Amino acid sequence: MNYINVKKGDFIPIPAGTIHAIMDGIVLCEVQQSSDVTYRLYDWNRLGKDGKPRELHQKKAIDVIKLNPSEEIKNYSNVEKTTKVYRSNKFNINIVRINQQEEKISTKESFRAYIILEGTGKITTKTFEKTLKKGDTFLIPSNLGKYNVYGDLEMMEIWI
Repeated sequence: MNYINVKKGDFIPIPAGTIHAIMDGIVLCEVQQSSDVTYRLYDWNRLGKDGKPRELHQKKAIDVIKLNPSEEIKNYSNVEKTTKVYRSNKFNINIVRINQQEEKISTKESFRAYIILEGTGKITTKTFEKTLKKGDTFLIPSNLGKYNVYGDLEMMEIWI
């Protein structure tokens, strides 16, 4: 097991089957392939909604654990423009920096999901306007067409 000291802007790919835990004081954005399976080796003595300890899945977890080290940790704090972060056949990630205004056009290939990492601004379409701030998430449907993003923003952009 490795303990990794993380800092703002770190991107850590964690392939399926990798044992991992998020320690106290960490705020993160976890992007993942859709899955309804989580195996818990240990659960920090947390209780479920029923007030009882949540189920552990140690035997099942051992069957699927991959003991390969994570890919290289990269840091993307304070990017100046759109920066490629991650590409796979499951999903893709960019960090996008908006300094004033940027017109974008959705494509029929995929939706776009955005998570505001830093700053404030707004998104506008022909019929919609929404103020944006750190922590907000919004989805652009693939058939939307043109939209504008204004402000001083750093965003995570996710698509398939």
